[in-house]
Amino acid sequence: MVNYSGYNTILVVSHRRSGTHFTIDSIRHNFPSVNNQFITLERILPNHQNPMNLDEFKSYLDNKSEKIIIKTHLTPFEIDKIAYPDVKKIIQSIFDRSRIVYVVRDGRDVLNSLFYYVSSFSKRTEKLTFTEFLKQSYENKKKINRVEYWQLHVKSWLAQENNIFMLKYESLAQDFNDVVQQLERYLEIQKNQQIYKPELKSKSSSAVSPRKGLVGDYKQNFSEDDIAFFNHTAGDLLKNLGYE
Repeated sequence: MVNYSGYNTILVVSHRRSGTHFTIDSIRHNFPSVNNQFITLERILPNHQNPMNLDEFKSYLDNKSEKIIIKTHLTPFEIDKIAYPDVKKIIQSIFDRSRIVYVVRDGRDVLNSLFYYVSSFSKRTEKLTFTEFLKQSYENKKKINRVEYWQLHVKSWLAQENNIFMLKYESLAQDFNDVVQQLERYLEIQKNQQIYKPELKSKSSSAVSPRKGLVGDYKQNFSEDDIAFFNHTAGDLLKNLGYE
């Protein structure tokens, strides 16, 4: 049985297209005690497109002297449904023992970006209107649409009892130095004297198909009916997060 005691990990969690890689790059470029690489937690799920077995995963953690960034889009309720006991136990253990940075972004910008991202490789999505995309069931989950899933993702993480640092994408984009200083206090590691703000489309970026990254870009795509549909489900959450 693999022993995963004593993790030296930073878990970066988000809904897809929330600024995950901007956050990862901001940490790895500004904190010298953090390893320059990161690993995706979902890779230890047997059905992942690029799976890693548990021994490989352990070796990755053990062979890094610096702090390690682990990325995930999983939610607590999705972990509960994992059918592989050993994998489930390890993931839960990492959740419990890591410093957790939860990246949140205006859900309207999230889904606007997600629409273009998924359309870039899915012919089915490419044929949909944006309105149809919003109302579409999330990854074959017939009882939940994309707006409902975004809301569920955010609420499920912010309700956790763990000591979670909520990082707003908009704050990182617009008040970068201050957020890096907040991360320094939360992670309890020293930042570089010279703070570096990563560029989304630079060669050193880890971003997957970066788009504009603009705050409020959803306004170019959301109709009045789309906004009303979003607000009917998640309007209160937008207000609670300070987006309205």
